[in-house]
Amino acid sequence: MILDVYVPAPGSPAADHIRHASAILSDPRRTRDGRVLIYFEGNLNGATNLTWYRERLACAAGRLVTSYPTVAQARIPANQLHLVARYDAARYVLTDVLNQIALEAYAMEQIHEIQGRSLPPGDVDWAVAANLVNVGATMLARAEHENGDAFYRSLAGQIFRFRLVEKTVRCFEPTDPAIRAILDGKLDEQEKRLAFGDLRCRRRRIRV
Repeated sequence: MILDVYVPAPGSPAADHIRHASAILSDPRRTRDGRVLIYFEGNLNGATNLTWYRERLACAAGRLVTSYPTVAQARIPANQLHLVARYDAARYVLTDVLNQIALEAYAMEQIHEIQGRSLPPGDVDWAVAANLVNVGATMLARAEHENGDAFYRSLAGQIFRFRLVEKTVRCFEPTDPAIRAILDGKLDEQEKRLAFGDLRCRRRRIRV
């Protein structure tokens, strides 16, 4: 499911009501009569696992997708919100950044901290790949033995195959049929959604 990411319009009642730097998400199909149903997460309780904006996005998205009962939702007039990005709730990645300046200013983070960094698909230096997957990456498939391959999904949504014998790494876009074939039978349903989820939207990459 692709969700809309908003920031409140400066000086609006929404900006007063919602804690600054909150993740604010909406399913565009649920907008009615000019009012947007939003779910938000501002980490009012100071949870250590909601420190980063990307973590608050994932939390708010989880509540929205499951219609989880929460006081952190509201119907807000559309003119009190600015659309800044779109978010794939299956893969937990931004699929489009529509207003980088507004998003960074409201989240109080740089775009690479929110969206992650992407690399050109293909062979990648081992150290570069290792550093990249150390930030927010998820292991998709553990090496079956000490000489096997390990697969990681990066914060930006790319998939990295670490070949432990050859000491080589290859980067794949999740739309690449080759990585789907390689991982066929290795992932459970949740891991498949995390790796390949909803890929209908293209994303603007932050290259390194």
